[in-house]
Amino acid sequence: MPETQSRNTWENAAETAKLGINQAILVTSAYHMKRSVFCFEQNGITVIPAPTDYKLDRGRGYDFFNFMPSMIFLKNTWIALHEYVGLLYYRIAYSNAE
Repeated sequence: MPETQSRNTWENAAETAKLGINQAILVTSAYHMKRSVFCFEQNGITVIPAPTDYKLDRGRGYDFFNFMPSMIFLKNTWIALHEYVGLLYYRIAYSNAE
């Protein structure tokens, strides 16, 4: 039975725990993995992280222009900051949650 009531990662972990699941393979974006693992472990679920959606170019050669600012890297920085702020928020907001 899938969990359909959650609005965010913390609620997804809490609702999943209510289903009696205590171990899971956690599949999510590599950016989101640290916060996801925190949420699930805090809700009593042991997880095996399976990160996906890595942001890299394998086999790419480098030249001068690779070190010039690019808008895609600004977006990636925003995504990373979003995850770290989210992790900090979850640690504060759910520090006493059971």
